[in-house]
Amino acid sequence: MSRTVSQDSQRVQLASPLVSVIIPVFNAKPFLQRCLDSVFAQTHRNLEVIAVNDGSHDGSQRVLERNAAADPRLRIIDQENQGQGIARNRALEDARGDFILFLDADDFLEPLTLELTVARAKADDSDFVHFDWKLASALRHRSKAFNYFNVRNIWRRRTLEGPECDELMDTVSFFSVTSLYRKSFLDHHGLRFGEGYIYEDNPFYVLAANRATRVSLIHSPLYVIQPNQASTTQMLRQTDRHAIGHIRAIRETLPKLQNRSAHTLTYFAKYHLQKFMEYSASRVPPQHRAQYSHDFVEAFSAFPIELAADVPVNHYLRTFVRHGVFTKHRHRLFHSVITLRNRTAPKVKRRLNDLKKRRNLRLQQREARARRKALALVSSAVEQADMKLEGAFLFYGFDHRYAGNSRALFEILENDSRFAAHPRLFITEDERVNPAQRIDPTDHALVRKALAKASIVFLESWVPPKLPKHPDSIWIQLWHGTPFKRVLFDSHESRIISARAEHKVVKHRDIQKWDYLLADSDAAREKFSSAFLFPASRILQTGYPRVRFLLDHRDDEALKQSIRSTIQVPDGKQVVLYAPTWRDHNYGLPTEEQDHSYELAPSALADVLGEDYFVISHGHDYLGGGGHSAHERCIDASSFDIQDLLLISDAVVSDYSSVVFDCFASGIPVALYCADPEQFEAERGLYPDMWRDFAPLVTETAEGAADLIRHQPTVLQDQAFLDRYAYKPQIDLLDFLDELDLYRLNRNW
Repeated sequence: MSRTVSQDSQRVQLASPLVSVIIPVFNAKPFLQRCLDSVFAQTHRNLEVIAVNDGSHDGSQRVLERNAAADPRLRIIDQENQGQGIARNRALEDARGDFILFLDADDFLEPLTLELTVARAKADDSDFVHFDWKLASALRHRSKAFNYFNVRNIWRRRTLEGPECDELMDTVSFFSVTSLYRKSFLDHHGLRFGEGYIYEDNPFYVLAANRATRVSLIHSPLYVIQPNQASTTQMLRQTDRHAIGHIRAIRETLPKLQNRSAHTLTYFAKYHLQKFMEYSASRVPPQHRAQYSHDFVEAFSAFPIELAADVPVNHYLRTFVRHGVFTKHRHRLFHSVITLRNRTAPKVKRRLNDLKKRRNLRLQQREARARRKALALVSSAVEQADMKLEGAFLFYGFDHRYAGNSRALFEILENDSRFAAHPRLFITEDERVNPAQRIDPTDHALVRKALAKASIVFLESWVPPKLPKHPDSIWIQLWHGTPFKRVLFDSHESRIISARAEHKVVKHRDIQKWDYLLADSDAAREKFSSAFLFPASRILQTGYPRVRFLLDHRDDEALKQSIRSTIQVPDGKQVVLYAPTWRDHNYGLPTEEQDHSYELAPSALADVLGEDYFVISHGHDYLGGGGHSAHERCIDASSFDIQDLLLISDAVVSDYSSVVFDCFASGIPVALYCADPEQFEAERGLYPDMWRDFAPLVTETAEGAADLIRHQPTVLQDQAFLDRYAYKPQIDLLDFLDELDLYRLNRNW
């Protein structure tokens, strides 16, 4: 093992660990080392690990002892096999951390899990922090990947307050492992796990939600579940253990449940009836099902259920409540309905599956005929254009634009003889690209063919899910800038999630296809790790090609004059570029309904700056314009590549846009006009360290922006600031591409 912990940090962590990670271990040897490695690899180092060896006899004990010898933060408790509940409770009594995280021995954590959750718990002063999970599973193009598919209403918010916390029960699985708990909260309410039965974490999960006054939410799958056929819930299916455990979990929870709202009991009953139907069909053998039904009805009989009208539940629960099945002890009716459902549901499901298979087969045959026809047309088109697809470097730019990093790298590769053997193709309608290298993005058959044949695909944004990745191709995500505003898993994105509940699920599937991700600086590398849950080892800090373009051409006066002439900027005027970013509250709205009150009027800026200045504005690609103005010293240049505009700019006014990092690198004075920081924080959020460090550049007035342009703060000359945020390549991208073995790439991730 290569892990080392300094003696000073060891002493601090052993004396007062901030987090206690509790791992019950029973015959988990095949997965245990990976589990422990994921804890020791946490970016938050101040922790202790309490592993309870629950009578293992498969060598798990030796794995624990070997790791404890290498890292004293691991403590081992040995006990005879008594179950997860007793193991966790025993560790809880010994835990010294202010925060508790439970981890199953066959599962593992993302490296940033503790850092992110501890920070949120402190910032929100919450009882616990709840986050999401995903399954470890194989994808066709990569053996080690994840399946993320959860869609829940709670993710629209950043926190749950008071009775809202009960919404954590409105889910398909009660997982106590997907939360970081404040230990004082657990102790104050006496929250412990059930002991001696399966589903012992049910009461703990429910009562934690029901007692909480504030829960922080992180909509990011930080916990990874490893499907394990030897786990407790997957075994013992020839006994009544599952039925007994489920009923006991209900009986130990219901009397303690506080009806804080009309929703509380609805959530609880909805979950458990769904689980009852699942378990009775697959986990409880036939000879025990009648007793299981009887006990389930009795468990709810003393607790009249009034279903909340605004909570969707299945028709079985509504029927049972309407007919008083629980309160009137109608065991036979309940059992008959469930038995009929269990008999007919598989047949109906098989019938529907058969219909679906036949429909899919017809669809596949139709698509195959269309593909054959399309490929014939593709072959003809490729032949006519003399386009070679095999081994190509294919560019898939932001919204198919010939701009940004994609354009810059495309042009750099054009002039490097090392890559002459690889055809360079660009998916765009931009006529600046040679027709022999240009692929029409509306020609879906040709796009698919190019993706299948290309050696490397360079991306600069998201790719539609319908476009598959070929197993032999390498996808390199260029992205379109260092994030100042929070991105994807770092943001709750409430507006977007409300409009598209599956938003993050779809994006996560796209990320699974990336082989490498480019970063421009130390800060970018750090933010991308958490925003995309992307391994730091595959983030290439090469610097952005678009920034290299600025640095390579900053003394090219002929090019600058050409751009000024094209845009019609008068000679002798200093150019100020205004480039705001988009706002979440405009997501999905028609242009006429969007709110742009946060923008700075270019004419107001021009008036304040005076006759010597000319203002050009560039709206974000999502905005469709840069603020039209009739002012004689203002031009809307949104149709131009922003890198060309930066090249001729003497100063830049932006807000939360990534364009500011390009300015840091190229020495362009910058002002941040931020008129809506509170609203922006509520909708998407900013990275707090950046917001703090950029404070000297922030203003809320046109006069303030003009003053910052004329008198730049000293922070822009601070070397530590520039080292963190400005263009800082550590790898030469062209050398990396030249040395990359396209045919022997070992995807060991």
